[in-house]
Amino acid sequence: FLWDVDYKRLTAFSSVSGITAAEFDKQGTQLWTLASSRDASTVHQAAIWNVSFRPGSIERGASVSGPEEFAAAAFGEEQVFVTLSRGGTIHLADAQSGASLSAPVQMNARVMRLHRESRRLAVVDGEGTVTVSILRTPAQPAALLLNGPVVSSQFAADTKHLLTASLD
Repeated sequence: FLWDVDYKRLTAFSSVSGITAAEFDKQGTQLWTLASSRDASTVHQAAIWNVSFRPGSIERGASVSGPEEFAAAAFGEEQVFVTLSRGGTIHLADAQSGASLSAPVQMNARVMRLHRESRRLAVVDGEGTVTVSILRTPAQPAALLLNGPVVSSQFAADTKHLLTASLD
């Protein structure tokens, strides 16, 4: 559901069920959704929607699919869409078409955070190692070793600092 909070009315509706996460892009013209499936044999999808506020509408655009349920997603600059599967695989796709921009990379990832403007991607694995890389560049990623599992991360505005949070 897309609501106009000033007028307390429904602006647009889509009949997708089981949505577990959603987020707008920086411009507010696209929205991604992750949906969970009750059937384990189903190919899982992250859907990208085109949004218009006047008149209110949500139209399905591209989708990215995979054999595992998606845990996180993010829009980057230059129409890059990044997904993280529950199995720890990172995938880059074009946000307009859904086409792969590179082969999926298995990183044993548990947490992912993308800073949109800088294209810096922080990936935290199950051992507490944070890998920071810049999307679509050949630069070697930086690795930060932590003392346990990280549950959340966030880039500072300067993109040079990364906040990590753990349960220990």
